[in-house]
Amino acid sequence: MIAARDDIRNLLDATDVATIFLDADLHVRRDTPQANSLFHLTGAASGRPIEHFATTVKDLRLVEISGKVFADLGLYESKVIDGSNYIFRMRVRPYRTTVNVIYGVVVTFEDI
Repeated sequence: MIAARDDIRNLLDATDVATIFLDADLHVRRDTPQANSLFHLTGAASGRPIEHFATTVKDLRLVEISGKVFADLGLYESKVIDGSNYIFRMRVRPYRTTVNVIYGVVVTFEDI
């Protein structure tokens, strides 16, 4: 089990994609180090609402978008711009457990 967790952690780090896992209440479950360039997540971020954290992404309605994805079980994708004018492809999709239970959403930001 530990090896599988280590493999997943290394995979997420190697992709260089900022990723935030939110639970059904839109509280932070986990994030990748790359997410810290877009959100001011701290070591104590886990369990706190995502709306408590400042972001460098302009005009981001993450709570609204994540709530809609969680309710509709669809995929949301758009281009967003951060404060340094870098462009990212943001994707928000449902977080599905291995037994196909929707537990929250996964938010990714890919630098394009």
